Amino acid sequence: MDATQVENKPASMGDVNAELSIKEKTFCGLYGGNREAFGWALDVIPRGLTLIGNVVFTNTALLRLARIAAGCQVDLEEGQIELPECTNTVYGIRPSSLLTTLMTAIGICSALLMPIVGATIDHTKYRRAVGRISAIIMTGVTFCQIYISQQTWFFIAICQVISAFFFIVHTLAALAYLPELTDDTNLLTKWTGSFTAIQYGFMTIYLIAVVALQIVFQLEEIQTARLAQSISFVVSSLFFGYSWVFCFKPRPISSQIPENEFLILAGFRKLYKTGKTFVAKNDCLKYFLVSVAFTEAAVSSFTTVAITFMTYKLQFSSNQNGLSIFCLLIGTCPGAWLSTKAAEKWSPVRSFQCALFLWIVNTLVFSFVVKGPEHANVSYIFGFIWGLATGWTYPMERLIYCTIIPKGQEAELMGVYICNASILSWLPPLVFTAMNESGISMNISFASLSFFFLFAFLCQIKVGRNYENAVEIAIAKGKPDDAKNGCADENAETRI
Repeated sequence: MDATQVENKPASMGDVNAELSIKEKTFCGLYGGNREAFGWALDVIPRGLTLIGNVVFTNTALLRLARIAAGCQVDLEEGQIELPECTNTVYGIRPSSLLTTLMTAIGICSALLMPIVGATIDHTKYRRAVGRISAIIMTGVTFCQIYISQQTWFFIAICQVISAFFFIVHTLAALAYLPELTDDTNLLTKWTGSFTAIQYGFMTIYLIAVVALQIVFQLEEIQTARLAQSISFVVSSLFFGYSWVFCFKPRPISSQIPENEFLILAGFRKLYKTGKTFVAKNDCLKYFLVSVAFTEAAVSSFTTVAITFMTYKLQFSSNQNGLSIFCLLIGTCPGAWLSTKAAEKWSPVRSFQCALFLWIVNTLVFSFVVKGPEHANVSYIFGFIWGLATGWTYPMERLIYCTIIPKGQEAELMGVYICNASILSWLPPLVFTAMNESGISMNISFASLSFFFLFAFLCQIKVGRNYENAVEIAIAKGKPDDAKNGCADENAETRI
C-alpha cells in the first residue's frame, strides 16, 4: 500500500478516537480534556445567536422596511387602533409574504443541495474545511447585516437566505464530528445534553440582553437589528474562530466513493440505495419518516410564519417578538420533561402523538382567537404552549427513530433522517405565501400549519400499530453493542 492509499484509506472509529486520545486531551480538564468536545460546546453558541438574531430582530426590521418600500403605512396615526392592511407589492409580492418567500427559497436550496454537502463530508477529507468555510461565510454575512437600512434591505434579505443555507451546511459539518467525540455512549449523551443547555442558555441571555438594551436606549426596529447583529458578529468571530482553528482537527475520508460514480451524485444515490434497502421493506419506518417530513416542515417554518403574523396582525415590535420567542424557549424545558414522562407511562409513539395533538390544537385555537393588537398579551401564553410542544416533539422523534432502525446501521440511516427532515421544508411557507397573495385572511393562512401536523399525526397512528414489532426486528437485525452514536447527533441542536 503506497502513501496515497494510506492517506485515502477510510478511517475507522477506533483510529479516530485513538488519535484524539493522544493529541486532543489538553484543555483545562473541561469535557475530560477533550478539545473537540470543548470546540463543539463553543460552536453551538454563535449558531444559536445567529438563529435568534436573524429570525427575531432582522426579520422584524425587514418586514417594516419592505412595507415602507411598498408605500404602506408603518406607524399608527392619532386615533388609529391598528394599521390598515397593506395590499401593495414590492418586487412582485406583498410585504407580508417576504419572509415566507425567503423561507421557501431556503427550503428548496436545502432539499436539493444537502445530499451533495453530505457526500462532501463523507467521501472527502474536507470535513473541517466545510465547517471553517461555512463559519466564515456566516460570520461575514452577519457583519453585512449590521448595515441594514432602507437602501440595503433587499440585499439584507438575500443575505438571510445565504446565512440560513450555510447555517444548515455548518450544522451538518459539526454533526459529523459528534459521534466521534467519544466511544462512551453514556458520556456522549451527557455531553450532547450539555451542548444543548449551553446553546439555549446563551440564546436566552442574548435575547434578554438585546431586548433590555432596546428598552433602555429606546431603539427603533432598524437600530435594534443592527445591535443584535453587532453582538452576534463579535461572538461568532471569537467562538467560531477559536473552535475551528484550535479545537476541531482534520479527518481522513470516512468512506470511498463507489467506482465510476461522481461526488455530486454520490449523496443522492446513497440515499436512494439506503431507502430502498431499509425503508421500503419496513412499514413502521416508512410511515415514521413520512410523519417526520411533515412535522419538521411545519416546525422549521413555524417561527418565520409566526413572526410574520405577529408583526402584521398584532403589530409587534422586535422586543415583543423577542418576548414571544423567550416564552417559547422557556416552554421547551417542561416540554422535554413531559415527553419523557408520557413515554414512560404509555410509549414513545403515544407521547409523540400527544406533542402533535398539542401543536394542532394550539395552532388552530390561536388562529381563531387572536385577531389583532387587543389580543397581544394572550399570544405570550400561546407561545409558551408552543414551547411545550417543541420541547416535547424532538426527544420523542429522535427516540422513536433510534429504536426502530436496525442496530449497527444508525450512522448510515441518520443521513436518510436528516434529508427526510428537510425535504418538505419549502412547502408550508409556500402554502402560506400563496394564500396570503390570494387575499385569504392571515389567520386562515397561519392555521394551514396545523394540517401538516394533522397529517403527521395520522401517520403516527400507523406507526403505533407496528411499533413494538419494529423494535424487536431492529434489535434482532444487529448487536446492540455495535450501534454507534448516530442517534445522538441530531439531539445536539434540539434536546433539552
